[in-house]
Amino acid sequence: MTNCDKQRDQAGKPQDNAVESRALPEAPARAVVAHVGATDAEDAALLSEDVIDTFLTDTPAQLINLRTLLADRDLEGVRRVAHYLKGSAMYLGLQRMRELCQGIEMLTVLNGVQDACDVVPLLEAEFTRIRDEWTGDQRQAAKSKTAGGP
Repeated sequence: MTNCDKQRDQAGKPQDNAVESRALPEAPARAVVAHVGATDAEDAALLSEDVIDTFLTDTPAQLINLRTLLADRDLEGVRRVAHYLKGSAMYLGLQRMRELCQGIEMLTVLNGVQDACDVVPLLEAEFTRIRDEWTGDQRQAAKSKTAGGP
């Protein structure tokens, strides 16, 4: 069984995609505020939270879609999804994720889907790390508030 065949087998399996309400991570917040040029801090924070919520909610489905497209050897579809994810990562200042997506784009052009299949688990692991870090920041902030912290 090739890596792409494994991608197809795993494409429809449910993953832990729970997204909690969270405190805004500092680096993505600055990136969003700078990008939109918001001047009102409260509006910028709400916009940033919406952007991050959308990223955390939509990305798991895009990763499943990416696996399916790779398994189907749909090169144009793979490039389109990788490009979309790359733009999201770039917008939020997620350099490693952006590089992985760019790698998938380039590998589909140079080598077809086989090498790109090897990068998808790395991309999924990076997204999981980001999601866990951001939701962990929220849990820590909630604990500080309930413990009477700053």
